[in-house]
Amino acid sequence: CLISLAGLMQQQNEHAQMRHLLVHAERLMANLAAVANPEQTDVKLQHANIQFDCACELKAVGHFKAAERMLEACMETYRAMFGAECKEMYMPLLQLADIKGFCQYHGEAVRLLQQVEDLMEASALGISNNQKAALMMQRAHAVEMNGDQEASQQILQGMLQRAEEAGELGIWMRCRGLFQLAENYYNAEQYDDALKTLEECVQALEDMEEPDPDIVGPCALRLGALYQYLGRHDSALEVYEAERARSLTRNTADLTASGNLKGILALMEEVNGLGELYLGRNDPAYIHAMHQPLPESTSSDPTSLELLQKASKRDYRLGRCGEALKAQMRILATLKMQLGSSHPLIAEHTKFIGMIYEKNMQWPDALQMYELTANMLSEALSPNHPQVSIVLAYA
Repeated sequence: CLISLAGLMQQQNEHAQMRHLLVHAERLMANLAAVANPEQTDVKLQHANIQFDCACELKAVGHFKAAERMLEACMETYRAMFGAECKEMYMPLLQLADIKGFCQYHGEAVRLLQQVEDLMEASALGISNNQKAALMMQRAHAVEMNGDQEASQQILQGMLQRAEEAGELGIWMRCRGLFQLAENYYNAEQYDDALKTLEECVQALEDMEEPDPDIVGPCALRLGALYQYLGRHDSALEVYEAERARSLTRNTADLTASGNLKGILALMEEVNGLGELYLGRNDPAYIHAMHQPLPESTSSDPTSLELLQKASKRDYRLGRCGEALKAQMRILATLKMQLGSSHPLIAEHTKFIGMIYEKNMQWPDALQMYELTANMLSEALSPNHPQVSIVLAYA
């Protein structure tokens, strides 16, 4: 009765009531399982299934410790009844890997996802090619977050090879894999590889009869931002125009995104010389200077600024905000001594400090850094420059 009621609550989107009923059902089944005859395996199996359902609901509302305990308990039952490589282990392992990744235990997530792949090969689970691809992408992301970007790239390249072999059936896999690989290259500061992979992804999306909406927009925005970063404003403008036109053909839920893109487009026209404000301070050379390599350190500290920057970005991606902030503060202090307080690199690194504060939920400090960066860029470029709008968008 409790399980049936929980199902009704789910149909009515009453998830809080559903969780309450499932927890009660799990406790009742735990009592029944404790007194049941050992040969009554159906009671234990039903208890394990309810534990899995409870774990999924607890995970959905962020009760990760409780969800983890439930998953471990149901997997213990499955192992005892069916063996370590039974198909029943597939979904609990995936859910547990999700929890580990969300809680920043990326090494554990990698280990669990590898178990899932091994299980998939050992058991006749009837997993589709797209599900296999999604699993490989999930493991690649966990490996990247665990600090091994090269291994992550190899996993994604292997997934793309499978997609090629699948022909028409692999187009969806290939597009998603290309986008994730491009993001991986971007995070590793391999910008040429990122650009090549994004352009390939865009071409693959254009070849689809119905492009995946979850990839098209993010891919276009990332490609446009990368063109802008590399100073290729004509290419950035073309990408933003195409994305704006695509957004306008979709439903009204995308009108906000389209409006934002129109704003970006107008600013790109200005910086590209198409507007009335393309005068002195709008020189794209300043943007180029913002992204130059860091100068060599002149102090006695053997750690170069470039190594500090790479360590800081890695710590930022892995959620180690304290370490990232310390490195950025050292970089900023050195840059000010070497280049003065008005150099373009100062603005870029001030913005990154704001991003670190934001990731660490230090909102007032983040806002202060973004406002400081916007003021610096307004003076150097113009208040209407795209770089100013980008920083204000962060704020």
